[in-house]
Order: sequence, then structure tokens, then C-alpha cells
Amino acid sequence: MSIDLNVNGKPWKVAIDAGSRTGRYTVTVKGTRREMDVAWIDADTISLVDTRTGVAHEIGLTARVGSVDVLVRGRTFVALVEKRGRVPFYENRKK
Repeated sequence: MSIDLNVNGKPWKVAIDAGSRTGRYTVTVKGTRREMDVAWIDADTISLVDTRTGVAHEIGLTARVGSVDVLVRGRTFVALVEKRGRVPFYENRKK
């Protein structure tokens, strides 16, 4: 699935596709493709691990009306979906 986002006022093209096994997604951002292991740490925090490099990130997510605040390494980004789309690992998180 392709998603057009506006992140802090800048356009981003993102594609998210289910990987070969549960919890794995292929994510393409601005033309760079990575396979990621994705797991929820709690209701508002997701763990992303790049399967090639092993680099891990904890990402904080706060849903707002029409946007999501994304906290990465102490910096908050505001993501707005510009075209209707779904982010499966976000919508299916444990509540």
C-alpha cells in the first residue's frame, strides 16, 4: 500500500507491504527500501528493527484528529495522511 504523507510540512511517499512472516514489513520511504521487524512495546510505542543492519528504533505514536505525532530519538514529527490510506501495523496494535 502506498501512502502520501506530509511530515512537518514536507511531502513523503511511503509504501508499506506485508513481509514474508508475521511482524515483518517492507517499508519504502523516499525511494529507500528496507525490511523491518515490527513489534508493539506498549499501546503507544513501536519497535522497528532493520533486518539488514540490526539497527533498532523505538517510535512513540500519538494519534490526533487527522494526524499522528511520531516521536523518534527525542524529536517529534507531525504526520498527516494526504490521501486516504491505512497503516496496518498501527491500526492493528493491541489496545
